[in-house]
Amino acid sequence: MNNDDQILIFHEGELVCDMQAQPGYLHNFLHIEPELLDPASRQDVGEYDGRRVTAYRTAEGTELDPMRFMPTNLYRVLPQAPTPDRDIISRGAHLAHWRHTHRYCGVCGSRNVVHPSEPGLQCEGCGFTSYPRVSPCGIALMVDGDRMLLARNARFPRPMFSTLAGFVEAGESAEQTIAREIFEEVGLASGKLEYFDSQAWPFPDQLMLGYFAQYAGGEIAVDGVEIAEAHWFDYRDLPRNIPPTMSIAGRLIQHYCQLRDQNINLFE
Repeated sequence: MNNDDQILIFHEGELVCDMQAQPGYLHNFLHIEPELLDPASRQDVGEYDGRRVTAYRTAEGTELDPMRFMPTNLYRVLPQAPTPDRDIISRGAHLAHWRHTHRYCGVCGSRNVVHPSEPGLQCEGCGFTSYPRVSPCGIALMVDGDRMLLARNARFPRPMFSTLAGFVEAGESAEQTIAREIFEEVGLASGKLEYFDSQAWPFPDQLMLGYFAQYAGGEIAVDGVEIAEAHWFDYRDLPRNIPPTMSIAGRLIQHYCQLRDQNINLFE
């Protein structure tokens, strides 16, 4: 490590922030006591502002100084962070989780070590190489003229109405995932799809593939497991708690409102 290298520290899945510094989530390696870090968790993340960034997990049994360090949930950090910071934190969180969950080879069970020439981990026993896991997830805002369908997930930590989403299953395209998830979760048929954008989402390793979905029929019937309630909302009268625009869900909602303000219909 060089004197000006920066590190991201994760403690029990949360990002460690230094309350004596601003913004506090990028630490100078020389200012961190070595015994706080698990050297086996070291993972190169990339560069930020011309300086190398590395991610670490805290050593097992570590107790952080509560007068200096504060483990912070990524849901609180990312909406406040500027885009370059958000990108490096997201990548660091993704890689730190991957490194922690792939300490051993899935083929023979031997220990994995950093590959000498590729961005992966190599098994000390059989030589198998594994790469950072990316889990594709389809996310869609169903729309019908001036109205949009928003749902409240039963697992949300606080009440929030958002878009529908689900992981791409084996053999599926993103478009098939969207249609299946909408029908399974709220009982509605979808018509045409319009691709919007994608976003890396480190909870823990998703790649969100965002679409607008045309309403094609049916009555709302929530599954009662993942979705607690779902309703149609006029774009001019949305619920108070919707996703922030740093998330692709929030940007889908915002963009459709802008389209309707301009009297633009995606599916005509």
